[in-house]
Formats: sequence, C-alpha cells, structure tokens
Amino acid sequence: MYNILKRQYNYFIRGVIRINEEVQRELDLLVQKIRETTVSSVQKIILFGSHAYGTPNEDSDFDLCIVVEGVGERKREVINRINWGIYDVMETPVDILVYGPEEFQERASRTVTMEHKIALEGKVLYEVRDVLE
Repeated sequence: MYNILKRQYNYFIRGVIRINEEVQRELDLLVQKIRETTVSSVQKIILFGSHAYGTPNEDSDFDLCIVVEGVGERKREVINRINWGIYDVMETPVDILVYGPEEFQERASRTVTMEHKIALEGKVLYEVRDVLE
C-alpha cells in the first residue's frame, strides 16, 4: 500500500504542485501516445482533477482535457481513437474530455463551469505554441 500511495501522491511546495517522477513518466508517455494517435490536431492537453490539484489517492485516475483543432462532431471518434492508443501502455485509468478550441474558450470564459476551473487550475502537459508569440 505504501508504494501505491507513494506513487500517487503529489507534493505541494511553495504553491507549486510537483508530481513525482513515476507519475510524471506515465503522464509523458500518455501525452506522447495521444499525440501519435491524433496526429497534429491536438492543440492542448490539460491535466485536471486530483492529480493536478495535489489531492490524489490510491484510486485516482488521470483526468485530461484535450483541445483538438477541427474536432466538431467527431468527439466520440477522437476519444475512442485515444483510448485504443493508450489501452495497453497505461497503468492508471484515464478519463478524457475533448473540445474544439473555440468551444473550450467559450465554456472556460464562464466562471461557473468546470472548464473555467480546468483553465485556471489545470496543469498544461502539452500546448502548441505560435512561433510569433
């Protein structure tokens, strides 16, 4: 039980949530597999929930918000493709939300939404940066 808890717990130091190395390796692999599965359409991957907020327990999963360019009505297809791509490599269960960029921005702009909390408190694992920024 100690190893499970040690693996799952994040450490909160000076206001910054630090994820232990084993969990970070698993998240890095997850991001890699998602990018391979969805090709170049992923704009942003945000970790939210207990792992991002520093409160995981031994039953915690990874909660991901994935912003995909041009997803439109294909959300279920994108989620299924990602799930097939990560199925055999992930030890920790993964819950996925998929949004188009405009949809996520619109929902995140409303302070009473879960998307607002994700945008403010989530941990960005991957983001496409504009070269002109």
